[in-house]
Amino acid sequence: MVNFFSYSNVYFVPEVFLMLSLSFLLPLCVSFTNIYIGVGRNFSLQVRDIVILFFFLLGYLYFNASDIVHILLASQIIKDTLSVYFILLVFLGVISVCIFSKNYLVNNFVYEFEFFIIFIIIFLGSSTVIFSNDLFSIYLGIELQSLGLYILASYKQNSLYSTEAGVKYFVLGAFASSLLLVSFCLLYGATGLTNLLDISVFQVLLENIYLDFFLGISFFFMLIGLIFKIGGAPFHVWVPDVYEGVGTVVTAFFSLVPKVAIVSFIFKSVDVYSNGGSLDICLIFSVSGFLSIFVGTIGALSQITFKRLLSYSAISHSGFILFSFSALNLSSLHSVLLYLLIYIIVIINIFGILLQFVQNRKVSLVKLVSNLRYYYLENKYGCIMLVISFFSIAGVPPLSGFFAKFFIFFSCISAGYIVLSFFLILLSVIGFIYYLRVIRSLMLFQNNNKRLLFNRNFKDVSAYIVCYSFYINVTFFVMGGPFVFYLYNVCLYYFY
Repeated sequence: MVNFFSYSNVYFVPEVFLMLSLSFLLPLCVSFTNIYIGVGRNFSLQVRDIVILFFFLLGYLYFNASDIVHILLASQIIKDTLSVYFILLVFLGVISVCIFSKNYLVNNFVYEFEFFIIFIIIFLGSSTVIFSNDLFSIYLGIELQSLGLYILASYKQNSLYSTEAGVKYFVLGAFASSLLLVSFCLLYGATGLTNLLDISVFQVLLENIYLDFFLGISFFFMLIGLIFKIGGAPFHVWVPDVYEGVGTVVTAFFSLVPKVAIVSFIFKSVDVYSNGGSLDICLIFSVSGFLSIFVGTIGALSQITFKRLLSYSAISHSGFILFSFSALNLSSLHSVLLYLLIYIIVIINIFGILLQFVQNRKVSLVKLVSNLRYYYLENKYGCIMLVISFFSIAGVPPLSGFFAKFFIFFSCISAGYIVLSFFLILLSVIGFIYYLRVIRSLMLFQNNNKRLLFNRNFKDVSAYIVCYSFYINVTFFVMGGPFVFYLYNVCLYYFY
């Protein structure tokens, strides 16, 4: 009898713990709610607390992972510092949304326990994409993650906007997944392999013009699917409708979690394709990145609803990530990791404050940008933190968002994209206009309706998350050195 905790099986403990948690919660929740119908509301909050506990234990297991590269199951699974970094980012996004969701779900009468079960399923799909090194398992992980996202997009059953968002996201997402499947089939047909390490070695040993052609075609279809998944132009049409149609908690989840797994797969595919191929992938990344920033900046200028403004902002930030891949050097890949970290921290801070707006009301007040008026009179500290966070995401020095964009522009200018970087800097300055609109609404001081629109105080654990994320955002120019050097070493060990 083989001991599970011997040899390399011990490195599967976090995933086994996650699957056991899901197998334990799902039958328990179904049985409990069928027998005790009257306690559904309290039980849903208890499930939330159990899920948060599970995620904290899971984060502890991942955080204590060794820095040594572990190649498992005949190189089907690879656990290294880069994959552990990505999974910790996913963990940070999921645990933050779970903590922020309590008061929002109670005030919006969302008491179903399935809401948090879906979070576990999406986390399991994301971990599969991040740790897998085989095309089949990566595709299954992307589909598992997408399945949970489809359900979240249409979770508000009584809302026509949510139903439309879910259907549109499902149809377009299925199309993008089919393109990914076509690219994987072409890659398998050209090489007869599905393992990314084997494909990388195969194309180096066998230099062939036909192989390069099929690699180029397969990678082209793969990039189209991945650009759609990350919300980049010209495949961005689903982002504004989905962000506006779903609840605020789900909008925060869409802003934080799905991008991380897709970026991790882009890292793997770029590492494999950099050894050969006839397709100019740098051109694809640069064009898509520029279009995303252009569409996100110009599109957000005319928006009056707050979620659509955030959706175009997300498109713009996806463009910065894609544009950084255009250089394909150590500096640009390091800037991607740093940008992703700072983006997640700032978004956590923004949504952590926004989700407090509904605590004293039965409906969400953050529909229009003008709904943010008079928040300064209700919570001065929260308003100041939110204003500084918007300054940061706009790229104002010396906040963390400035350094994220600075590293991207520095790496791209070093790679020769001088003219294109100049236009992107100009677009970043123009994009600051729609952030100023939000800041102007926040800082209006006359309250004519004499009503408490917002919550005066932050409560629960969410206050600590908001404060810590704000602290990192403000002090990054002083204390950001360890983050920068750690991510540089991660890229150095992974690519060299």
